[in-house]
Amino acid sequence: MLFFFSIKPILAQQATTEFETIFAQIAETLENPEVAETLLEDLFFIYENPLNLNTVSSEELELFPFLNNEQIQNFLNFRNNYSTIYSVFELQLIPKFDEKSIALLLPFVYVESDTWNFKKLSKRILQGNTSVLNRISYNYNSEEIKDVELKYYTKIQYNYKQNVFAGFTGETDAGEKPKFAYDHTGFYFMLKNYKQIRNLNIGDFSV
Repeated sequence: MLFFFSIKPILAQQATTEFETIFAQIAETLENPEVAETLLEDLFFIYENPLNLNTVSSEELELFPFLNNEQIQNFLNFRNNYSTIYSVFELQLIPKFDEKSIALLLPFVYVESDTWNFKKLSKRILQGNTSVLNRISYNYNSEEIKDVELKYYTKIQYNYKQNVFAGFTGETDAGEKPKFAYDHTGFYFMLKNYKQIRNLNIGDFSV
């Protein structure tokens, strides 16, 4: 028997009317409609965690089917030439960036010339997304209640936009009595695009 608890509703419950309208327009640009389901999940995550135009990578831009290779390369060249993008309106200055492409891209991006800093960490944490999963499973070895084997599992995930990712998992062995400590734990922390740090990974990413 399983018990689940989550702070965040599932994707279908979270999708806003605005996002559904945007995705319907994007779906019209797809050459292969079969990828729509996977694309929906990827773009919804970016919709909730917009990309900073001053740090976005070519790989991340390739997730948008309405941008072609030439547009992506032109964007990277523009950013390299001018070092910093100060406004989303600068997208109009990039060759091959037409009005439709810019309109589709805008809900997924923002501009921040200086990425977040540790002085504002407490405020950033409150702005992030957190999900918690608690699961309890049990097996009966006999009809006696005392022979019930319980197993506890907890998973916590956090992210702030696409800069900070952290997670914790804890699990007890089957048959253990309820206790505060877990038999097995895992933790990970990822920091991306902070000043000179491009990608910092700490912990067990297999959990």
